[in-house]
Amino acid sequence: MSQKKIQIKITEEGIIHAETLGIKGNECLEYISLLEELLEAQTVDSNYTVEYLETEIHIEMKSKQELKEK
Repeated sequence: MSQKKIQIKITEEGIIHAETLGIKGNECLEYISLLEELLEAQTVDSNYTVEYLETEIHIEMKSKQELKEK
């Protein structure tokens, strides 16, 4: 599993660019309001990353072992 990150760049003009890294699917959209609140900013434009189209898969494996009687 990749580490989830948000990369934030602020230009000299005060323009804020934020990009999610390692966050797949719709989960990245949950961070927009959080970023707006933390940065005291409003989203003007946004684009989907390639990771938006990916799905994070969680696999849980269980094994069952039985002892045979002799």
